[in-house]
Amino acid sequence: MPGNRILQLPAGKLILSNILFTERSNFVLRGAGAGAGGTEILVKS
Repeated sequence: MPGNRILQLPAGKLILSNILFTERSNFVLRGAGAGAGGTEILVKS
């Protein structure tokens, strides 16, 4: 499928407990911005 694919993340804290794999090009991981009211991604080790 041509074109960008976007995964829109909501505002708030998101915890990743596993690796996030993508097998395509033109992939955008988009959050709600930085700072208060934005998206924060935490990687659990």
